Amino acid sequence: MEEDRESDRVIKQIDFLFNQLQSLKQKAPSFEAKLEEKITKLQHISKDPTVDALNIQEHVDRCIERFQNQLVKIRRVGQLVETKDEADSGERITSFVNIQKLEELERIKSLEDKLKKEEEKVSDLATSLGNCQSTLLELSAKFDQLASVDLVNQVRDEMDSELNKVVIYAIDQSKVEMSE
Repeated sequence: MEEDRESDRVIKQIDFLFNQLQSLKQKAPSFEAKLEEKITKLQHISKDPTVDALNIQEHVDRCIERFQNQLVKIRRVGQLVETKDEADSGERITSFVNIQKLEELERIKSLEDKLKKEEEKVSDLATSLGNCQSTLLELSAKFDQLASVDLVNQVRDEMDSELNKVVIYAIDQSKVEMSE
């Protein structure tokens, strides 16, 4: 009697775990597609020279590595469960149920959420970098304007100096002519 209850409890746990794994197995392709998209985006971002300028290349590379590790783990989900129909009872049992793998999948989901937050941070940094670049371009244009204003002022000062020399020379010449 006691063994029957224990057996029923184990069968219920196996069914529960099987259903959980089947659910994860069904969700795996969409997770896989999302991860591949994120990896592609991060690889594109990592090639941007501004990433090096911000000294975040290592952070971006770590995110890519984490996503790739997750992708490998998600691809293993399909291999976690094999089912057979038991002829006598018609019950579905698993030939391979690994509780650690289930916990690992839950941890992967948690890591995916954390990585999504990290990706958002990287995206925010990239946006900030873009804003910094546009501000730098504006400042550069203003500096060029100021440089041209300084050049105009320098030319005007030189012209004033030359004009003063001509006026002084003309005054000196008129004094010489008057004294003769």
